[in-house]
Amino acid sequence: TVTLSAPAFEDFGARLQRRPSEARLLSASLDVTKIRVPLPVLLYLFTVVIPIGFQAGPLAMTTLRLMLLIVVIPLTVQLFMGRYGRVRATDILFLFYIAWLAVALLVNNPDQVVEHVGSVGMEFIGGYAIGRAYIQSRESFAALSRVLVLIVLCLLPLALFEAVTGRPIILELIRKIPGLTSPPLNSMPQRMGLERVQLSFAHAIHWGLFCSAAFSL
Repeated sequence: TVTLSAPAFEDFGARLQRRPSEARLLSASLDVTKIRVPLPVLLYLFTVVIPIGFQAGPLAMTTLRLMLLIVVIPLTVQLFMGRYGRVRATDILFLFYIAWLAVALLVNNPDQVVEHVGSVGMEFIGGYAIGRAYIQSRESFAALSRVLVLIVLCLLPLALFEAVTGRPIILELIRKIPGLTSPPLNSMPQRMGLERVQLSFAHAIHWGLFCSAAFSL
C-alpha cells in the first residue's frame, strides 16, 4: 500500500497531465482489472475442463458439443456478417480447413466423413467463433489469460495427486454419476517415476497443451 501526502498527490496528478502517455498507461492498467470474461467464454472453458459425456439417442454427446451445437451457427453467421469486426483472412482459412478435412476424409475414409467433420468441425469453428465474438480487445484477452492461469492453479492439487497415485479424480467422479460418461482412463508409462497426468482430458498431452497455453500467457 502506498500513501501519498496531499502535496505529493497533487504533484503526481500534475505530472500525469504533462505526460499523457503515463496517464493512458495508468488508465489502461486500471481498466484491465475491471474487465470480466463473458459468460459464454466461461461456460466454454468449463465444458472443456469438465468433460461430461452422455448419450443423445445414437449420438455420443458431451456438454462441450452441446454448447457448441447451440452457438456455432449463429456466431459463425454473425462473424461473416461483420458483427464482430471486419472479416479476416483467418476467418476464411478456418472454413477452408474444414472443407479440406471433408475432402480428405471423403477420399481416404468415406465412412467417417459425417462423424468426424461434424464433431471436429463444430469444435474447431465453435471455439474460434466464441473467441472472435467475445475476446476482441487487449483488456478482454488479459482477463481471459488470468482465468486460464487461475484454472490451472485450481487444478494443480488434483494434478499432483494424480502424478503420484495415477488416479484422475475428476474423471472417476463423473463416471460414478448414472447416465454420464467421461473420456476413457488411459494407462501410460511413467515419466521420471511419476504418472502422466490426464486430469480431465482425453489424453495427458491435452492437459499438457492446456497448461502450456496458460503458462505462456
